[in-house]
Amino acid sequence: MIRHIDSDPFSDPRPFNMDWMATQSSEEKFKKICPRVIILTPEGMDAYRNECTIDSMERGESPLIFLLTESTSRERRSAWISVANIIAVYYSYGITPMMRDDVNNARTAGQQIEFRVPFKKSIN
Repeated sequence: MIRHIDSDPFSDPRPFNMDWMATQSSEEKFKKICPRVIILTPEGMDAYRNECTIDSMERGESPLIFLLTESTSRERRSAWISVANIIAVYYSYGITPMMRDDVNNARTAGQQIEFRVPFKKSIN
């Protein structure tokens, strides 16, 4: 069953497939609707982290920003990275060695990594 949703009266209606909702698991639906994002920023920059959190939420994401700090153990960092849908690296103030390690862990785990500047389009 396909129904049309008119979001803008001046644009063409876009098809919306209701069968997709029935065939996807709840985990897959959640990933598409509100992805879990680990935000990596330099340590000790709370105002910058707040900007990054706002940026992530404006993208429709569910940010997990304060979970990873320099004092978090390597095993715990790897565990959180493995459950995230996206690893967002905000690099306006540089990339620390710990952030670099997290990016390498995410690459080996096959995670999606995005390099971002707050309120600008990301670089994949």
